[in-house]
Amino acid sequence: MSVPPQGPPPGGYYYSPPPPPNQGNSNGCLKAAGITCGVLLVLGILLAVVIGFTVKRQLDHPDRHSPMGFITATTKTALNASVIHRAIVQYHTANGHYPNNLASLVPKYLPDASTLHSPLDSIESPDHISWQYIKPKEGGNPHTPVLRLRYEIDINGSGQRNGPQTGEIVMNLAGTTNSSPGGYSNNSGGYSGSQGYPQPGQ
Repeated sequence: MSVPPQGPPPGGYYYSPPPPPNQGNSNGCLKAAGITCGVLLVLGILLAVVIGFTVKRQLDHPDRHSPMGFITATTKTALNASVIHRAIVQYHTANGHYPNNLASLVPKYLPDASTLHSPLDSIESPDHISWQYIKPKEGGNPHTPVLRLRYEIDINGSGQRNGPQTGEIVMNLAGTTNSSPGGYSNNSGGYSGSQGYPQPGQ
């Protein structure tokens, strides 16, 4: 009786079949602590929605008393000033004169009346007109102020020793916005912290 040869045949190797495929999770997802990939995906989407909603709410209704909220509110107020100025110019172009008040811009030239309200305003009602309007004269100096908003805000954690943050934002007839933190500008371009607050919306 012959004995089969040991080892690989001459000039070759024994064929070794590949291991059987993994019979575990066929979709390639891992299971950890009973949480599937589908659940993780849903949680990720919900987290993104919550973060997006929080950021949008902060942009739409910034907390002016927080340092970041104050910056957001100031930026939004300056942007709104540009929108209001454009509406004033459009009104003048269409009617040949400037509006008597800012309410005259709504809704034809300013569809969203809440643009007239600033998040820097201590009166939080979106129907409140925060801006003081100075009606321009025909052919007036382009550097004449048209819109002015003055604010006084206590900022949380700012460590201010001299009271609340004060300042003003001014839009002139030429469409340039000037921000004056720490004081109010007077007609000569200087600053005065003792000037009274004008009645907004005039």
